[in-house]
This record gives sequence, structure tokens and C-alpha cells, in this order.
Amino acid sequence: MTPEEFTEVFDEIAEAPEGIERLRELVLQLAVRGRLVPQDANEEPASVLLERIADEKFRLFREGKLRIPKPVPPIATDEAPFEIPDHWEWVRLGDITNSRLGKMLDKSKNKGPYRRYLRNANVQWFRFDLSDVLELRLEDAELEEYSVKENDLIVCEGGEPGRAAVCGPDVDGMVFQKALHRVRPWCGISTWYLAYLLRCDTWSQRINTLFTGATIKHLTGKALATHMVPLPPLSEQYRIVSKVDELMGLIDQLVAARRSREAVRTAARDSVLAALRNAATPEDGQAAWTRITERMDDLFAIPADLAPLREAVLQLAVRGKLVPQDLNDEPASESLKRIAAVKARTARKGRVKVRKVVDPTLTRLNYHLPSSWASAHLSDLTQVLNGRAYKKNELLPEGTPVLRVGNLFTSNQWYHSDLDLDEDKYCEEGDLIYAWSASFGPFIWRGPKVIYHYHIWKLSLFSETNLMKQFLYNFLLQKTQDIKNAGHGISMVHMTKEKMEQLIVPLPPLAEQRRIVAKVDELMGLIDRLEQHLVAKREYHEAFAAAATNVV
Repeated sequence: MTPEEFTEVFDEIAEAPEGIERLRELVLQLAVRGRLVPQDANEEPASVLLERIADEKFRLFREGKLRIPKPVPPIATDEAPFEIPDHWEWVRLGDITNSRLGKMLDKSKNKGPYRRYLRNANVQWFRFDLSDVLELRLEDAELEEYSVKENDLIVCEGGEPGRAAVCGPDVDGMVFQKALHRVRPWCGISTWYLAYLLRCDTWSQRINTLFTGATIKHLTGKALATHMVPLPPLSEQYRIVSKVDELMGLIDQLVAARRSREAVRTAARDSVLAALRNAATPEDGQAAWTRITERMDDLFAIPADLAPLREAVLQLAVRGKLVPQDLNDEPASESLKRIAAVKARTARKGRVKVRKVVDPTLTRLNYHLPSSWASAHLSDLTQVLNGRAYKKNELLPEGTPVLRVGNLFTSNQWYHSDLDLDEDKYCEEGDLIYAWSASFGPFIWRGPKVIYHYHIWKLSLFSETNLMKQFLYNFLLQKTQDIKNAGHGISMVHMTKEKMEQLIVPLPPLAEQRRIVAKVDELMGLIDRLEQHLVAKREYHEAFAAAATNVV
């Protein structure tokens, strides 16, 4: 694959989730299959290299410098996981390398001077992290057995088994502990080729069949020696490594250039969002929104980018900056009077408990409202009704569905009840509810009649004609993080009903509420369509990346 070909497919693949990793994997998959660089028919085949290795082992054994290695099983003709060029050979790693585990850590037995040693945490892919190096005691006579040299391959036995790095001058002469394998290739075999092969085999999970252990995986020396390796001729190994380095460097350059473009895009997006959030008037907000719509494809690249845009729309809506005010609208103070009258009549019938405000929380708005607006406690506008707490034996497989918080946010299992309850314990289509335990947020229920659980409140408005339910929903939606922050608990946050009832709600004139709700629906619909476009685009890039990086 040429640099030009990489450049052509890079942007398409890079847009996919984990696209960059896929591209790097593609390079290595092509490398170890003999598809990255051309073969040379005049080169000495890998079979001759294997003969030289066998001769070298025999010579060292005869001179007493090499122990008889433990035999590794031969490779069956049908065992090869993929095809390789004719002049390559499938071999076991133990046939072409000399490997051993490092020094056991035992303070009671280890002797000698303290020496810096490599452990699992120091070995990252293709490099060593020497920011935290420990020491162990090792005698001079053990140095040759447990020290590393330039061009050794260090492979993790545990943690992320198979993770490997090639020794350079920075670690030359250091010792290594038993959690690591030191792998020394025979007869000039490229250590970097073996490192790239191991990385490729961890991506493809081909090496996983060698692991032992259920929860904590290990790669024993015996298993590592049996790992099947596609072995190219010696000179081709070095051409492969050179080409891999070239293409990986090109990917790094393309990634850096893409990050630079992304930083510019992010800055532009943040700027227009800040202009939208900080709009002083509805006219300023409309101007900021126009600038956004003109550049939506440039400003928003992934669905997650749209969350602050939705938040900005809701903030403008509840602050009176999304639509212009109309001096002919009846002021919200008049609506409050009628709502108070309804509430007073309901209270006299014994249906509402008139609560004294105590220890107010969430009772201040940190922004100014238009002159025609008003504000009130949530308890002045709605009844906050408790759901029902259930014991496990009361939750049944059949009966009336019981709506729990998990059913609102995920597809959790539904339970049922056969109890006959007061009407206030049921939620019907169109009711406004609020989840207040662990997961927080408002919902307008769109399902059948259900019993709502204790961790959900139903907000029953005193006067439907003077407060639009959808406007209150929009306010609670953008206020939810503040509500959660005011709750109590660490691992599972809860909100008390007393605090919730004292939440201050901004109240526009009824006519303006209608205009606000209509505008929010319009803008959210536009954002929804953009999100669908981004999701489809992402799925396309993911499919393209999968197809482009499939070398099988």
C-alpha cells in the first residue's frame, strides 16, 4: 500500500470509531501476510535461514554454550491460520528465538547489589516507560542470565499478555523480573518484525489461544514458544519493518493534522455556542442561531457535539431569550393569581398540604427574567405526588405494570402489581413525572396506565390552562443537573421532596409559553435531523473502515 493510497482512505477510516487503530492494524495485517512490500525471487528463502539457525544452535550446543531446548510441536499442513508467500515459512517462535523468564522477586533469597529492573508496568507497546523503575538485588554471576541487551524483545507474561517492546540504549544492561519474557532472535532475525507480529496477533486475538487462567490471563514461556510465526526471508523482514515505520509515521502525521483541524473546529463551535448562550435578547439569540445553521456540517461532527446545542436552546427558552416578548400578552403575575386560587380551593378540600418553606434550596435564579414574567416555587404550581414503595414479594410477573426509574432510562425488566391503589398512584399518558433517585430527569409519559414507583414523582399541575406542561418539562430538563447536585448521597444520589417543592420556576405569560414551546420543538426537530445524519454518517464510516481493513 502506497502513502498515496493511505492518504486517500485515511479520512474515511479515521471518522469511524477506533478507525485509527483499525488503520494501524491494517498495516500490520498486510505486513505479516506478505502484502505490504513486494517479494524478490532472487532473495534467499526463509527455509535457508532456518537451516542456518539449526546449524548455529548445533554449534553452540557442541561448544557447551547452549542447553538442549525443549522441543516444540511440528506444524501440521492444515494448521496455518492464513496463506503466506511461497518463499516464507510457518515456524514456532521457539524455533527462531531463545527465550527465558526474568528473576523471581524474593527479598529473603535475592542477594548482591541493588540493580534497576524492568517489570510489567515498564513495558508498553514498542517502548519502555522508565518513569517509575524499582530495584532488586542481583549477584554479578546472574547478570548475564537476567539482563537485557539492545535488540532484545521483552514480552509481558501477565497484565496484557503479549505486550512487547524492543530494547534500546535506554534499557541496555537493566535486569528484568519474572513477569517478563526476554526473547532473543537467532541469526539476525528482525526483533521489530517479531514485535509488530505480536501486536498484530493481539489485535486479531490469535495469541489469545495461548493464555492460561480464567480471570487473570498469563502467557507462559512454554506457550509463547509454540506460537506460530510467519517468517519472511531475512532481507524482506527489514524491508517490511522499514515500510511499517514509514506508514505508521504517515498515520501519525495525518492524525496530528486531523487533530489540528479538529481543534480549529472545536474552537469555532465553542465560540458560536457561547454567542448563543450569552445572547442578551431574542434577536441576538436568533442571529447566533442563524450563524450556527449556516455552518452546522462544519461545526458538529459527532452526535455528542449536539448535547451543548440542545442545552443552549433550553437555556434561552427558560430565560426569555428564545422568542420576542409581546407587550399585549397578559403578564404571568395574573396567571399566578389564578393558580393560587385553584390551589387554595384544593387545599380547603383537604387534598393539598400547605407547606411552610424551610431551609430553601434551589430557590434563586442566577439570571434576570423579562418584566412580563414571574417566578414561583414548584409547589405553588404543581402537586409533587409520591409513588409507591414496593417490597420484593409485591412485584409480580402479571398485573398492572410498575414503572421504575430503570424503565425510564433503559430497557430494564418490567414488574407488575395486582394492588388496588388510590388514583394518585397511577400514571397515565400525558402525565409529567420526574425520576429523583440515582438517575434524574423529567418525562412526559407516553405509555399505558401504570403504577409509578416511589423513586418517581408525578407533577400534577394546579391549572393546566395557566402553565403549559411542555414548558415546565423543558425547564426541568435543563435544570436537572442542578437538581441532582443539590441532592444527597454519594454512590446513589437522592433528592428530597421538600427541596424539590421549593425549586424556583420561571413563568412566562401563557401566550409566550406557547411560542417558546413551539420554537423549542422546531429547533429540537432540526437538531434531531442533524443527529440522524451524523449517526448515519458514522455508520457509513464504520462500514467503510471494516471493509477497507478486512484483509482476509
